[in-house]
Amino acid sequence: MIEVVDNTGPTDMGQKLTESINEASQVDMGTAFVDSAGLRGVLPAVCSALNHGANIRFLTHMSKDPFNEPTALRKLLRLQNRYGKHFQARISRLKGEFHQKVYLFRSKKGKTTYVGSSNLTLKGLTRGAELNLRMTGRDADGVFPQIRDIFDEQWDNAEQLDKRLVNTYAKYYAQKHVKIKTDDKARRLWRELAGALGEREPPSPRIVKHWITWIGFYFNEKTEKAVKSRCPTWPDYTNVDKGDFDKVRHRDILLIADYTHRQGVLSANVIVGRRRIETDEGTYFVGFKPISGRMSTDITEARMRRLRNRGAIGARKRKLYYNMKYLGPKQTRAFAQSLEWKLPV
Repeated sequence: MIEVVDNTGPTDMGQKLTESINEASQVDMGTAFVDSAGLRGVLPAVCSALNHGANIRFLTHMSKDPFNEPTALRKLLRLQNRYGKHFQARISRLKGEFHQKVYLFRSKKGKTTYVGSSNLTLKGLTRGAELNLRMTGRDADGVFPQIRDIFDEQWDNAEQLDKRLVNTYAKYYAQKHVKIKTDDKARRLWRELAGALGEREPPSPRIVKHWITWIGFYFNEKTEKAVKSRCPTWPDYTNVDKGDFDKVRHRDILLIADYTHRQGVLSANVIVGRRRIETDEGTYFVGFKPISGRMSTDITEARMRRLRNRGAIGARKRKLYYNMKYLGPKQTRAFAQSLEWKLPV
């Protein structure tokens, strides 16, 4: 028998999995994502099955873009410590993306297989926009061995969940979920985590630098024409020193204080390119575009003065020109929090 479970009918995946767990003597669950709310929904059934002698294997992963909640992983670890060999949790090694959503059950009544889109999360188990197939009887007998073989292969190549993995992942998770990442620390934690999971060449997130500059004047017509002819796709641009030009990269964040006539706007922008163009007003130019969302605020002369006094804006070079200045993680975080901006990283 094949049944569609899409969380829109009288029952949802959470209820179906609970029923199957309660009846099963052997459970294999492979899910890319797990959160505390999703795990909480099936936890009573899991504990009941374990208390009656069931064996449960749980397979998930830890990704570079972390979703799985450390609290959920700690619950899995507690189950493993409490029930020993009857409950085992493993983490897929990072040699490729782990994207399974498969749930296998064996009981006195036979085999039951679920495959589809639902992760073990609150949304995956209870809300719409999911599509899963529940197979029992002869239909389950036909596909169960094939799916079980795939699960077993993934399981054999996975890493046993332990306290060290969870603690390292928790630090990485926290580092990636603060408003402003300190990328050096995040990269180090990712290398530590990936290395523990057997990745030979662990990928690392590119460090996105944050800069700030003050535009206190506009370029003359000759400069405008020269830049636009060479870089017609740039929404806007500014000139920088050679040192900054060599360091700035595509997708870095640039805070612009566009300030004239004792008032202006402070805005967050993303750098879209850089180019050397010979003009009377400068040689090194970077193009940028505004970041979508509420990433700008009015700026007064008093605020400009405070920014300058705090060292957020570089020293004056010419009458109305300030150098670009690199903002370290602490300065960037302070800016974002004070302005209630969630700067991309």
